Amino acid sequence: MAAYKPPLRDIFFLLDNIVDVGELCELEQFKHVDADTVKGIVEEFGRFAGDVIAPTDRDGDLEGATFDPDTKRVTVPESFTSAYRRYVDADWAGVPFPSAYGGGQFPWLVGILLQEVL
Repeated sequence: MAAYKPPLRDIFFLLDNIVDVGELCELEQFKHVDADTVKGIVEEFGRFAGDVIAPTDRDGDLEGATFDPDTKRVTVPESFTSAYRRYVDADWAGVPFPSAYGGGQFPWLVGILLQEVL
């Protein structure tokens, strides 16, 4: 099975030439980050997605998820639970949210890019 590699070259092209992430980071609420930091976050999340999330795909195909109508519970492969725990522990979901709530206060665009890679 081929390892997942996010399309970083395409994402960085968009950040540099379509969005101009450097200019976006000049807005007052994003002055604590710059274009290189944004790219670093996307690159690191790409590694996380390839190393931690993507390997769960096969388990999902082979084991699947089941719903128990009596208990109203869904059971997923253990690898899903482990990968999700690592995602939460690394606080990836908080990257675009305000720092007042524990987030990284990155432009929402960064959150969308992470979702796309995910």
